[in-house]
Amino acid sequence: MKKLLLCAVFATTLKVVVAQNNQDQTVPATTHQTNPQQTNPSQNTNNWDLYGGSLVEPAKVPQSTSSAFSSKYADQRDVRWYSYPKGYIATYPGEDKSYQGVIYNNDGKMLGTVKRINTSTLPPDVISNIKKKYPDYNGEYVYTITSPEGKKTFVGRQDGEWIQFNETGVYMDKAK
Repeated sequence: MKKLLLCAVFATTLKVVVAQNNQDQTVPATTHQTNPQQTNPSQNTNNWDLYGGSLVEPAKVPQSTSSAFSSKYADQRDVRWYSYPKGYIATYPGEDKSYQGVIYNNDGKMLGTVKRINTSTLPPDVISNIKKKYPDYNGEYVYTITSPEGKKTFVGRQDGEWIQFNETGVYMDKAK
């Protein structure tokens, strides 16, 4: 019963916040935003293209997924949701102001955390191994994905395809 009451209060609060955001498009980016679409997505400098994701309204994210995120990451601000063919990604500014996020499958199960980093900040052995597989690789950034078990992978885009490397930069077949 308590969960039902909390959901009702949350839904009502969300409706009020969305209504206020739709009336006032000048809310500073540092305020808590329940609705990340205060700016045109094409103008959003924090757009993520991971796995071909596209910006979605929070209301279009399944309740199981948004609840899983809210319960574990309740203190995150400026959350933006992206959908991709196999699920959803919640993104937010990290401690160092670089965007990071959490990846979920379509059933709301957390698949891992993700952080977009400049390729130039990768360890030298990772860059070397990537260059062995793709000598002309010149992606500006890669996504570092950490599974719930702590396993890291790097995902980038090359020749229109998503490519994936393990934590030492060894190529892995078929990125998610």
